[in-house]
Amino acid sequence: MKIGLIVNPIAGMGGSVALKGTDGGAILAEARRRGAEALAPVRARRALARLALLSTNGAPVEILTPPGIMGGDAARAAGLDIEPLAGRWPAETTAEHTRRAAAALRERRAALILKDDDTPAERGRHER
Repeated sequence: MKIGLIVNPIAGMGGSVALKGTDGGAILAEARRRGAEALAPVRARRALARLALLSTNGAPVEILTPPGIMGGDAARAAGLDIEPLAGRWPAETTAEHTRRAAAALRERRAALILKDDDTPAERGRHER
């Protein structure tokens, strides 16, 4: 099974320090100044560790993901092999990088796309 993975590394950072999101460099910088930490990669690793157990029990799992902070690091830390998406994926990501990753995963025919972006705006957008 091909599983697509997108980690928004700054998801939840703004809300953890009483800001409304982290869109834009200035707001992200303020969130960091207030002590916000990137928790999405940690949560992704935790979830993927469970998936790795399924993979070792005979259910082949192919992880399609951007390399680095947007998914590759978390998947490898969980003991999973990845098939990295082509392209440039910077350490500082934006909503556009998430959209690009989702489009690439659809093009690669991922059976399931896991996306960690637990913000009220994103939850509302995906529920439509």
